[in-house]
Amino acid sequence: MFVEDLEPFERRKLWLLNGAHSLPAYREALLERFENPRIRHSLAQIAGDGSTKLQMRAVPVLKAERSAGRSSEAAARMIAAWTVYVDGRDELSDSRAEQVLEASRSEDRIRALVGLLDAQLAEQPEVIEQITDLAQALSD
Repeated sequence: MFVEDLEPFERRKLWLLNGAHSLPAYREALLERFENPRIRHSLAQIAGDGSTKLQMRAVPVLKAERSAGRSSEAAARMIAAWTVYVDGRDELSDSRAEQVLEASRSEDRIRALVGLLDAQLAEQPEVIEQITDLAQALSD
């Protein structure tokens, strides 16, 4: 099907197909795979290019959840975990590594990092507070 706006279809794919990753059978298979010592998949690989992955996966969910009046905690937690991961690093495997590292060193680092993902979210104090609180909880 040819459409003028691909975004809604792309979102559905990400949310529906990737959402299947949370079904019990898939989780069991995934845990079994992760227990296999011959398969190496480090946290650095998972976190690689985090700014792009979060921009495509977490930001749309966070916005949709907030628009629906829900907490958006799961998506905010993903972003918070990323802010904790990049904190204090000198190097990153990210297509925007320089921007991410610079934002992470700024005085208002959470807002600066969120701003790289989405400028509108960075201007919402309640979103910044939520992500800051979640990042703090992950750091403790």
